[in-house]
Amino acid sequence: MLRFFVVVWFLFSSANAEEVQLRISQLHPTQAVISHDQVANKIAKYKRDDKAFQKDLIEEPFKTAVLGPEGRYYLTDGHHTFSAMVEFSPRGDEQQVTVEITADKSSLSETDFWQWLKDTHQTWLHDSNGQPISHKAIPETVGRNRLDDDPVRGAMYFLRGHYLEKPENPIPFLEFYWANYLRQHTALSTPPETRTALNDARWYAALGNFIAEIPSQTPIGPNGESAKVMGQLEIPQYSQPVIDISGYSKNETTWPAIVEIPAGSRQKWQINKHQTDMLEWEMEGDVQQPRYIDYLGYPANYGAIPGTLSDKKSGGDGDPLDVLILGEALPRGIEVPVRIIGRMTMLDNNERDNKFIAVVPEQPPFGHISSVTQLKTEFPGVTDIFRTWFTNYKGKGNRATQLGVDDQVP
Repeated sequence: MLRFFVVVWFLFSSANAEEVQLRISQLHPTQAVISHDQVANKIAKYKRDDKAFQKDLIEEPFKTAVLGPEGRYYLTDGHHTFSAMVEFSPRGDEQQVTVEITADKSSLSETDFWQWLKDTHQTWLHDSNGQPISHKAIPETVGRNRLDDDPVRGAMYFLRGHYLEKPENPIPFLEFYWANYLRQHTALSTPPETRTALNDARWYAALGNFIAEIPSQTPIGPNGESAKVMGQLEIPQYSQPVIDISGYSKNETTWPAIVEIPAGSRQKWQINKHQTDMLEWEMEGDVQQPRYIDYLGYPANYGAIPGTLSDKKSGGDGDPLDVLILGEALPRGIEVPVRIIGRMTMLDNNERDNKFIAVVPEQPPFGHISSVTQLKTEFPGVTDIFRTWFTNYKGKGNRATQLGVDDQVP
């Protein structure tokens, strides 16, 4: 019934909508919290692509607002985008934007107006812990310095398309309802004490795995809507989504790397050749059993650099470029920014099968290393371990040959 009412209201109001240009300072929030991480991600996008900001300014459909008491405009969609614009634009709060006015409720009293917003599910009257608040607790304008942060709601944004999807007709504030459910049902809802791209990636992976294991009929929404109705994705057996957080800190000195196999693991996972945002457990044998390495676990995190190719015409194996990420085990399925410091060269079945060697800049003890030469000086024996492992991990009958290590980077 809730969804039917919202869809009917939206169709009716859209038919009577008008577009107006306003300063962001004229748009009053209808919620007290946002995801600061989502705003940061949007700002990073603006900084990387100077056309992204202009695109958001003119892209349709425009964000929506309603006209309330005393002729004030109340934002009903776009809290995150406009919060990012306030910080990025030289004009700040005075930046002009186009919004679609979907209803004129200026004749209502303040009390009746906020009741109408509640009845039409256009306001989120909860704090950053999901506790109820009065509309009087909502700040006057948008921005990270005014609206509180709900990091669990932010995690739902980064898991979208991986473990969750927005249904065709989503209920309003879907991500907030997911966040409230997680806060009540798992200690994983507490974000990392130190917020870094790598720590957040671990957190998102843990939350994603928790969501994937929730029975599909579990009530999540305000009226008992199930996890499936609320956008839970069904993950095929022996598969795992890739969580892309590389935009957090991507710059000219780092490359995105997808972790296929955590350090120490013997499970042989790889990027799905037909669906590159998914990992798959490699199968082997007549009955197609999951493959395990018959040797010690991987000596480093093993992965691939998305969007690259070891070209077969040049003697490669036709797969994305491989990368060894030094350090402690990282969660399988996360995409993290790495600094490439060198490479291993080798032949495997007479095909060139080179592996780049990389570090996570913020992660000790290798994060400061900038070359293989420096690695050999400060951590003697690491490259010898790699040579020994890759020589022997396939057994005597199928050894890699012509192994070498150098400082070359892409």
